[in-house]
Amino acid sequence: MASRLFLFCCFCFFQCQSSISQQSQKISQEDESKAILFVENFSKLLNEGDVQNLKSECIVSKEDLRLFLDSEWKRKYSAAQRRKINNKFESSVENGWKEIQRDDGFRSLGSFVTNKSIGSSEKMVHPTLKNAIFSNISLTKSDQYNRESGEISMAMLYYIHAKVTTASEPIYSYLMKFPCVLTRSGKFKIVGYVSSQLVKTDINQK
Repeated sequence: MASRLFLFCCFCFFQCQSSISQQSQKISQEDESKAILFVENFSKLLNEGDVQNLKSECIVSKEDLRLFLDSEWKRKYSAAQRRKINNKFESSVENGWKEIQRDDGFRSLGSFVTNKSIGSSEKMVHPTLKNAIFSNISLTKSDQYNRESGEISMAMLYYIHAKVTTASEPIYSYLMKFPCVLTRSGKFKIVGYVSSQLVKTDINQK
């Protein structure tokens, strides 16, 4: 009888945890609108071709990263647990920032930015992505492990999904996934590597 009661209590606990997790991952219409604004701004910056502006406008700042990680620690750990590991917080921020800034931050932008010429460190927007069409924009939220996210691999991140279709022939279509945080200014900023999956190539499309 005692073992059955214990199993019932465990079941109720995990159901409650699952319910809390699902509630925390709900997406509001306001956040969906912000995701669309992010993509619109990202597309505009790609077309303008200023890669430094693209980086500063779309990649999270160190201070916003610190605020995000602080909120994540409060979400994941009790006050007593945080006191025990508090001395590790700043190193967590530093490690996360190093991940984001790897290759001077342009790694986070994935295939959107490339070297201007072979042997040159000067960056440019990848020419096939200028005037690209972004569509099918959606927003999800998850704390599933993502090795590309480094220090924040287990954090609760927003993921902006979009289909990207190039404007020039041959026409390529990609499914893009932007790992983001919602900053204190209310804007989405990239916090990890932007992944892409080729879904279509059409060399005859006009």
